[in-house]
Amino acid sequence: MNLYINIGIGRILLIITSLTMLLSWLLPNHYEPWITSHSDFCAFIAFIFIIAITIYSVEIIKIPIINLFLLLIMSIPFLQYITGIIFFLGDAFIAAIYIFGFFCAVISGYNLSQQGKNNPKIYLILTSIILLASSISVFIALIQWTLQSNGQVWFADFPSNARPFANFAQPNTLATFLIMGIISLLYLFEKQKLNSISSSLIGLILIFGIALTQSRTSWVFMLCFIIWWLWKTTTLPTRINRKYLGLFVGFYILFVLTLPVVSKFIGLSNTTDVLTRATTGLERVAMWHQMLIAIQHQPWFGYGWNQVSLAQVLTTLDFPVRGWTEHTHNFILDLLVWNGIPIGVAIIVFLIFYLYQLYQLANNIETIIALSMIGAVLIHAMFEYPLDYAFFLLPVGFIIGLIQAQHKDTVTKELSRPYTGSILIILIILYIWIFIEYRIIEEDTQLARFEVLNIGKLHAQKAAPNVVFLTQLREKNRLMRTQPKQNMSDKQLLWLRQIAYRYPTAPALLRYAQALALNHQLAQAKEQLMLIEYLHDLKLSDAVLYEVNESLSFAWENKRKI
Repeated sequence: MNLYINIGIGRILLIITSLTMLLSWLLPNHYEPWITSHSDFCAFIAFIFIIAITIYSVEIIKIPIINLFLLLIMSIPFLQYITGIIFFLGDAFIAAIYIFGFFCAVISGYNLSQQGKNNPKIYLILTSIILLASSISVFIALIQWTLQSNGQVWFADFPSNARPFANFAQPNTLATFLIMGIISLLYLFEKQKLNSISSSLIGLILIFGIALTQSRTSWVFMLCFIIWWLWKTTTLPTRINRKYLGLFVGFYILFVLTLPVVSKFIGLSNTTDVLTRATTGLERVAMWHQMLIAIQHQPWFGYGWNQVSLAQVLTTLDFPVRGWTEHTHNFILDLLVWNGIPIGVAIIVFLIFYLYQLYQLANNIETIIALSMIGAVLIHAMFEYPLDYAFFLLPVGFIIGLIQAQHKDTVTKELSRPYTGSILIILIILYIWIFIEYRIIEEDTQLARFEVLNIGKLHAQKAAPNVVFLTQLREKNRLMRTQPKQNMSDKQLLWLRQIAYRYPTAPALLRYAQALALNHQLAQAKEQLMLIEYLHDLKLSDAVLYEVNESLSFAWENKRKI
């Protein structure tokens, strides 16, 4: 009887985990101030259930010693906050939580596989979920391509002249996920869970979906994957015939070449021809150049985790690049900007060694498939920031754990169930706390945006909500409700600088500039106007420095004075 109860509980946890992970990839909600918050919250709750399944299934949790280095990395943001490199506790806290989530995902994958015994079963579940979500995502992308998605509650809003992105709201993100879907399809075909006809049909649909995104990152991955697959399968028998692999590549090239013509002919969403896509939109190169200059300016300790925007602002007057960013669009550069050269290089060397150890275990179809998925995300990370999203970061960590379980002689540290159970309880409490805080911040952000636009009469009763962890978002809202005025203290001006440089939007920089001008720091104020011009292509006259218009966002303070 107890056995049936245990199996029942395990299945319930697995179903909940699968559904929440599906939601993390399919939710259409993308709202300020944290665009991917809904998806990431779903991903974290899915992995809280995975941790629960792990603790439920395994009495003694084993932690490979090499993974403890991740906990050392997790401590860096807090040290940067203590030493003043990171301005706001929330930035350090969020960085640490994501690293710890990755660590827990790795450990869960490692222990659930039970030294590789359960690997095929886990891979079947994982690849089935990914294939289902990617198939649904292609359907949504097709709806967007045919301009039928707007006004539909289940689909993300689709701007005119955009490339289809399903509910990821970013075409390259969709492309990477669909690549993971194709890799999942390959695995299910290899394991004879799908026949040739169904696999071919689904494969063509997924390839068409990737072509719809017009993602150049997928071009790079396709080339790398073909080389990787042909190389690793020379000694490993597979069901996939090289002729069929070449045929699918041919279809992909055909779709990429013909889609712009077809779209234009039947008047569907905007698509660009291959030559134009290959030779335009290369702003990243200038951005990378700018970030290399930023690293030269602060080589030892960097600018702090989640503070790439600070590096950009402090470098813009020397090397202007249009458009502000919170990422370098290259994971290696991110690490160097966040940490400085010594620590950044140490982390990069560790990660290379980490990946090399995984590569050495690529001796079966499971590991080859797993490394292919990791490779898709890592190649994407060389051009954008998929690892910033929990719905990519946590699955990648879990897959790494599955690969590590193939190693039979791994040195591990053991934790008993009482310790791991306590950690799970703490994680659940933190999750609930952060979720509640974010809901408060999200509602307050919506109100603040109405206040700034002077819409309605409702306004906040204080500058910002009282939250403990998400302090960076709290201070962002406080800035929107801070009126530049005379006789501001040095402490107030320093705070304005910190938050304006953390989120260097044109309104934030203008507010800081006005505060400087009203407090007799005209030269510095004019520098902020130059930053606005360089970052946002918006040239403002010096007169705006003294034009502080009345706003509903200041009503809370005026009411308090009365």
